[in-house]
Amino acid sequence: MRDYSLQREEIETIKPRTITVNLSDADVRRLAEKSGEGGLTISELLENFIGDLVDGTYSNGSDERMYAEQWYQRCWFAMFSDDTFLKFLLLWGDLDDYIDLMDELESNKKEMEEMTADAEEYSAEERNEIQEYINDLQKEKDYYWNKFLERKLQKESYVFEKEVENIMAWKSQLDTLLDTENP
Repeated sequence: MRDYSLQREEIETIKPRTITVNLSDADVRRLAEKSGEGGLTISELLENFIGDLVDGTYSNGSDERMYAEQWYQRCWFAMFSDDTFLKFLLLWGDLDDYIDLMDELESNKKEMEEMTADAEEYSAEERNEIQEYINDLQKEKDYYWNKFLERKLQKESYVFEKEVENIMAWKSQLDTLLDTENP
């Protein structure tokens, strides 16, 4: 974290978060002991590790970030994770744009349905204009999907609807964690 104005903005959003972690009683004891050795609460220990892992708002230093990243890259979930559309969009930094695109497309499709149902109120020109915009959005959506598929050997094993469902489930989980009403 190098941009101090951005860090100040992030600090303002720090609040308790509820994340469920499944641990054995023995692991809870070990975690409590490890945090106690450092004079930390369990929450503080996890906050510190997470900060290093994600190069977060607070970090313990560049070596700690490097080792946390090495740990992550060596774990099975990084080394052998499925090559999903979500992973592709996250790694390329396009996820927010893609979700916005999907929302915009859905919104315009609904608007088109309303315009078609009430055809007397809307001119053919207005409906054509919306349809052209929908077509442009669809092309952009297809562009992302095709860009993802062109990197894959077994293209037929990827189902668009399933991949989008995965993205939306991930987004829903993130929205829940970021919800200001959800501590």
